[in-house]
Amino acid sequence: MVAIPPELNRCAYSTEMAHHVEAKLRAREVSFWDLLVVVRRNRRKLGELVISQDSIDWSPGNSKSTYKLSWEAFDKIMRAPKD
Repeated sequence: MVAIPPELNRCAYSTEMAHHVEAKLRAREVSFWDLLVVVRRNRRKLGELVISQDSIDWSPGNSKSTYKLSWEAFDKIMRAPKD
């Protein structure tokens, strides 16, 4: 079982459209690419999502901390029954 940080364990549905999502491709090495997604709400940065070949990473706000999940762990979390 993978422990989910409380900041990532939110599955609430919202009808608000106040989020601004921006995606940029950036090269790490010549043969590898990551997708960087910056998420903002009311011009405040909620965080950055980095999608790569081996993992998905979330850095909240302007934090130096990063929550990293393998694709297998991410798949388990997304398939887990919701309360």
